[in-house]
Amino acid sequence: MAAPKKVGIIGVEKLRYAPASPLGVVAVDAWKEISGIAMGSFVHTENTAPKTDIPVEETDVPFASVYGVAEGDTIAFGVLNRDPDFVNTLYGTKYTPATSTTAFKANKKVANIALELTTRSLEGIKTIQTFYNTDAVTSKEGAITKDGAQSMVITATLKAYRPAGETEDFIYESKLVTSAGVAIDSSAA
Repeated sequence: MAAPKKVGIIGVEKLRYAPASPLGVVAVDAWKEISGIAMGSFVHTENTAPKTDIPVEETDVPFASVYGVAEGDTIAFGVLNRDPDFVNTLYGTKYTPATSTTAFKANKKVANIALELTTRSLEGIKTIQTFYNTDAVTSKEGAITKDGAQSMVITATLKAYRPAGETEDFIYESKLVTSAGVAIDSSAA
């Protein structure tokens, strides 16, 4: 089957997390679902390197362009649910199940996690984007009011991973699947 002509990314169907993998391999049973994603909050930002043009005397045409180092790409999303396991992963808390009490430690944690985003289906096709190695920090957004909700805002900086046998580093992968989650074979017939 040839590559689909209409492929879009529309909405979050599912978001999961697991321990990060610098090799780009996460066990199937290691993934845990993140529920209560704040509406419209998932943002993936690809940062570009700053460019400096070196002009030639008496001309507007640059002789050369030099690119600096860009900040790492980021993912940011809000979560309304305060699942103790996910909160502990993000903050490194002390949770006491007998009293459902979470104690937040004085030192903020940087959580090294993998994230997997499954988009909603668009014309029978959806994508699964896997970010194997991120450093995530958490903050809060929104006031606690009678008609408002406070969300945990997770900002994850994407880090490189290198699968076994590869000679290059990667940032993330994006896979096309059918609505049922079956990988799409785009090989030429």
